[in-house]
Amino acid sequence: VPGTLTVTLQRLTNMAAQGWWDGDNHFHMNYAGVYFNTPQRLLEQAEAEDIHVLNNLICNKEQRIPDVAHFRGAPDPVSTATRILYHNQEYHPPFWGHSTFLNLKQHLVIPDYVGYRNTVVASLFPSNTTPFQVTRAQGGLAGYAHGAGPHFPVDLALDNVDFAEANTAAGMEPLYRAWNCGYRVVASAGEDAFPNFYRSYILGTNRVYVKTGTKLDYDRWHADFRAGRSFVTNGPLVLFRLNGQEPGGEIKLGAGRHTLQAVVEVHSITPVESIEVLHNGKVVATRKGESRLAQEIPVDASGWLAVRVTARYGRHPLRAPQPFAATMPVWVTVDGKPVRSKPDAEYFVQWMDRTLERALAQTAWNNDQERQEIRKLYGEARSRMMARGAEATR
Repeated sequence: VPGTLTVTLQRLTNMAAQGWWDGDNHFHMNYAGVYFNTPQRLLEQAEAEDIHVLNNLICNKEQRIPDVAHFRGAPDPVSTATRILYHNQEYHPPFWGHSTFLNLKQHLVIPDYVGYRNTVVASLFPSNTTPFQVTRAQGGLAGYAHGAGPHFPVDLALDNVDFAEANTAAGMEPLYRAWNCGYRVVASAGEDAFPNFYRSYILGTNRVYVKTGTKLDYDRWHADFRAGRSFVTNGPLVLFRLNGQEPGGEIKLGAGRHTLQAVVEVHSITPVESIEVLHNGKVVATRKGESRLAQEIPVDASGWLAVRVTARYGRHPLRAPQPFAATMPVWVTVDGKPVRSKPDAEYFVQWMDRTLERALAQTAWNNDQERQEIRKLYGEARSRMMARGAEATR
């Protein structure tokens, strides 16, 4: 029977009105798909998915670099006051770990990779440390795509990495260990979508929300993202306060035992399964099946607290089998002492040793000098990480 059905949608919450602007930090506008995408069409897709910051990553597709002509070191002209498209870069070495460069101001990093067989850059040299330095020298942010890559602990020890993508709850684990050592590296998120394919992952399925004020500004968004005023999610929206401080904040206390008040509020389109408050990587407060948590947390030493949320899977298709969200930490400094962990420092040292052993066993080097440079770099990073671990016992 013909008729009219009116459906009224109720918005969960308006994050932008509260100063939280979301972004997708990993997708490729054109990437060998059968359709041709343009910046204007991409912005229309962002409008449909309600994404406000779009970091399109220019990178090689085999021996081509689609969209390379779009780089300008500034927002694309199609950008608006509330939706910003910026053409950045994914760096594609097959051995050291795929990497993401954001907020590039001057130039792309060329060559776009090392270690590809049958190319002029078949050697593994240099490691990711060099392009990371080149990126950061021009004001950009450098991080690892698809999780913490093989070379991550070296750049971590050298204070040469800004973020690592964490599109799953498990992807947060290397960051938790890094935070335990006092490194304030942050989590990023992005779907790695190819929106010029006739079938693709959807833009914004994984995103990062950044608390950056009532007006969207690209440079400030990235500064606040780097400062950890953020959370990553593929579904739930989470607001966390610790003694009034939000993620990225710091609480400084005198020596002794203190009690902090943690308050968490979650919005989700599927039922919340759990809210967990983590203190230095360990769960210290939990709520099951509830959307709010308020609890006192005792602390007597420097560290960090953050929140992890899981929700029930209930929509198809959804790439991630487990809807989750994870906040960046609120840092707690007690008696002026730094956050340190000997076991976690040793974890990263062992990671470095495994990667170096694999690297030196490869045949894809131009000469032995390159091997020696890599051995020297790993030696320096190893020493720094061991020294940081030793500080935990002082």
